[in-house]
Amino acid sequence: MKLTVLMDNNTYIDRYFWGEPGLSYWVEDEGVRLLFDTAYSEAFVKNAAVMQIPLLNMTHLVFSHGHNDHTWGLRYLVKQVPVGKIQLVTHPDCFLPKRHDGLDVGSAFDEDTLDKIFRLELTAEPYWFTKNLVYLGEIPRIHEWEQGLTVGEVSRDGDSWQPDGMGEDSALAYKTDEGVFVITGCSHAGICNIVTRAQQVCGDKRLLGIIGGMHMLQQDERFRKTVEFLQRQRPKRLYPAHCTCLKVKGDMLAAGLPVAEVGVGLEIEFK
Repeated sequence: MKLTVLMDNNTYIDRYFWGEPGLSYWVEDEGVRLLFDTAYSEAFVKNAAVMQIPLLNMTHLVFSHGHNDHTWGLRYLVKQVPVGKIQLVTHPDCFLPKRHDGLDVGSAFDEDTLDKIFRLELTAEPYWFTKNLVYLGEIPRIHEWEQGLTVGEVSRDGDSWQPDGMGEDSALAYKTDEGVFVITGCSHAGICNIVTRAQQVCGDKRLLGIIGGMHMLQQDERFRKTVEFLQRQRPKRLYPAHCTCLKVKGDMLAAGLPVAEVGVGLEIEFK
């Protein structure tokens, strides 16, 4: 499996790619060419072109969740997508209307529109792409410090609004000989809940590592409990990205966790 970071909040010095507060990864494994999230703008498409990554040859598109910084970039690719050739895998709630502080933060496309372009696989259950690569489906909220996380509001009937518990938020996992490697978007479900789900789905309690947003923007009780959880897991690689603030990354590193820098153009490969 090979993963390439097409978009992140950060870029590397002397590597001339575009960055923005969004996330997009290109994942290749056993003939599967998977685009995981599409960031916010056309910048991920420009980066892919510079990297000579053929986005239109993707076999699968996966959305971690329906927020605009993970889905709106599809606007700059959708007119070129070969109709009916690509499978789009995500949770059934991904395309519900969402707002935050009165602003639209949901997907730019609804389910009916995308159904005319992609082969939709809307599922709350795990979905295997290869023998080692899996979409985790709905994430059970089992850790008490990750209960009740909400972001903005969601509408289920097109009229009324309620706090958005982000029930659709999910991730990918990859099985390796050294344990499970988790690929996440924002971790609104809680990164500890996601790791536990990945271990259960993959049948392996070892955590090799994580890449992706952890949605930790302050040092609070959830942050402290998360650090303790990850210390017990003893991962070999941690790539906190996107919605993980610098202070949190620094404190994770100070706690002895194997934190590495993430930027556009990063490549991770497992033999």
